[in-house]
Amino acid sequence: MTLRYLAIICIILLSACQSLSRTTPSPTSAGITIRAQTPNPAATRTSNASVILPTRTIVPLQPCEGAVAPHLILQERARVTFNGERLRLRRGPNTSYEMIANLEPGDTFMVMDGPTCSEGYSWYRVQFGDITGWVAEGDIEQYFAEPFPPG
Repeated sequence: MTLRYLAIICIILLSACQSLSRTTPSPTSAGITIRAQTPNPAATRTSNASVILPTRTIVPLQPCEGAVAPHLILQERARVTFNGERLRLRRGPNTSYEMIANLEPGDTFMVMDGPTCSEGYSWYRVQFGDITGWVAEGDIEQYFAEPFPPG
């Protein structure tokens, strides 16, 4: 391989890396789910030696009617906001389900699934210690829970 071809390959790789770093969104952006797309294996090799890298597609979460915009992050920690109220952990995503625990302001939990819309709330299935249940993220006026990334 000549020095000229090596230089061309380096330029292509640097260009691809710069392009990727400019377009890759932050996975912690509020209300955003990120799904990785896999490249077409047949398209990764072309005659001009270009490289096709995987891209990310941003899929915004749809807010529930009458609820705050969703901002909890799946498979990440969250905590009860310090608004002076407890957060009710329920058996299902609706206020008609049995309350199984009260979470205190500052309590942290893992967000497992959601959101599910019901009664004007965005509901998330969460893990709090050894208890799994559902919490409402907030109402039209305030958040009851907020993202709490590792730190």
